[in-house]
Amino acid sequence: MAARGTEEKNFIKNKLLEVFEGSFIDDKVIRIPINDMEIKVTLTAAKDVIGGGSSIVTSGDNGGSDNTAPKPNPADFVKPTEDEKTRVKELLEELGF
Repeated sequence: MAARGTEEKNFIKNKLLEVFEGSFIDDKVIRIPINDMEIKVTLTAAKDVIGGGSSIVTSGDNGGSDNTAPKPNPADFVKPTEDEKTRVKELLEELGF
């Protein structure tokens, strides 16, 4: 019996290797070379499935439905103090902006 999510992980692994030129598999890790670095990607099937896809951003044609993550409420953000604004302004002036 295959491990949980084997087919799904193989599908994603093959897609990553196809999309990112020069990517390769090192043991169980996919390595993606980009900008003189390598990004390591490890695929693991989740033990429990959460969200049911409601917060997944999808691309392509999805029948007109928009499954995007909820937008943050601006009221939840902390506003900068006057002192912080002054310090940022001084820093920008020092840097020549």
